[in-house]
Amino acid sequence: MKTHSRILIQNCVLDILILTCQMLVQHFYVLDTEANTIVIFPNGILLNFVNENFNPFIFYVVFHVWIFISHLNTHGLSVQFIYRYLVLNR
Repeated sequence: MKTHSRILIQNCVLDILILTCQMLVQHFYVLDTEANTIVIFPNGILLNFVNENFNPFIFYVVFHVWIFISHLNTHGLSVQFIYRYLVLNR
């Protein structure tokens, strides 16, 4: 159980981070006819703040934090499967 508690803690932390990002900036992806990905930000607490006083640097920083947490979530979930495999084969 001790080995699986680390996996549960990692899941909880990643879920909290990704839910915080989704609360600040809600997004969805659109593919055009040439298979280019377009990210649309229709809602979010941060967008209401940005509409009032827009600062490109703040948007740049928040966008990179959002990208980092998205990649951390994607790679963190795949690491769990490798970890479980190694624990089971010990």
